[in-house]
Amino acid sequence: MSLKPGKSPSELGLYFYATMMALFGATLGFAYMLSFPAQAFSSQEAYATMLAARAEPIPESKPGDAYYIEGSVLKTRTWELKRAQLTTKGAQTVKFAEGEMNAWLSAKFRPSTTP
Repeated sequence: MSLKPGKSPSELGLYFYATMMALFGATLGFAYMLSFPAQAFSSQEAYATMLAARAEPIPESKPGDAYYIEGSVLKTRTWELKRAQLTTKGAQTVKFAEGEMNAWLSAKFRPSTTP
């Protein structure tokens, strides 16, 4: 819908649009708040304990960090064949054992040498 030359939108339309956007935002905010589970506390001490537990610093990863799945590292190179299968086109299923994943990660990420 285009406006005729020299004609501007009415104030009623502007207020209607602003009201609709405010209601839409309030509805989205309400739905967002509902996505969080409610926690009940029996005392002020329980609430303070929960806040203290959240205040602990979260360890962040550093550049070059590698993470391993607990388990052995296979000495075979079967992970290379499975990695090649992942790069081929088409739908497929490739299963990795924990040792193969650890071997892949240890080949990709070498530990840094300290100067």
